[in-house]
Formats: sequence, C-alpha cells, structure tokens
Amino acid sequence: MKLFLAIPNTFVNKFWAKVIQKWSVATFGVYLIHCHIYIYDFLISKRFSCLTVYEPYWFVLSALGVTIGIFVLCGTIEIIRMGIFKAFQIDKRLTSKLGMFLDKILQ
Repeated sequence: MKLFLAIPNTFVNKFWAKVIQKWSVATFGVYLIHCHIYIYDFLISKRFSCLTVYEPYWFVLSALGVTIGIFVLCGTIEIIRMGIFKAFQIDKRLTSKLGMFLDKILQ
C-alpha cells in the first residue's frame, strides 16, 4: 500500500490515497478485533458452517463476502476507536505516560 502513496499522482489520486492510508492504519486493529477470544468464540466460531452446503462456486463467493464483511465491520469499529482516541487525546497521554515510565525503568 505504501508503494502507491510513495509515488504521488501516478497510481491513485489524493482521495484514494487518503482512503488507502486510513484503512491501512486500521488493518492491525481489524486483526486484533477479530482474533480476540471473545469475538472469535461468540461471534465467529461455528457461525459460518452453513456455507459448506453450497456448491463450490457459491461457497467461494459467500466465503469472500463474509471475509469482506468482517473486514469492513472491524475496520469501521477501529476507525471509530481511532477517532475517539484522537478526540480525547488518549494516544498522546498514553505515549507520554509510557515514555515517563520507560525513562524511570531505563535510568
């Protein structure tokens, strides 16, 4: 993704560059959300076994749809979380407190 952003005005315009940048940052949050034990056990595990009764081509399409749906849902949650953290400056506070804590430990 960063390759597209490194070469300005070549592959994508500025709107798509912002969209790619926002979603690429949220991708790690998507991973953390859908791999969380509670989310996986209660919302994902054994919920999609009904897809196996479809013909192979429908199975592939439905599995792809479920994958995209999970990514978009978790990505939206992560983007909302980033907005809340930015609004309340939680990132800055955590970073400064973590920095002070590490300074005390390392000295």
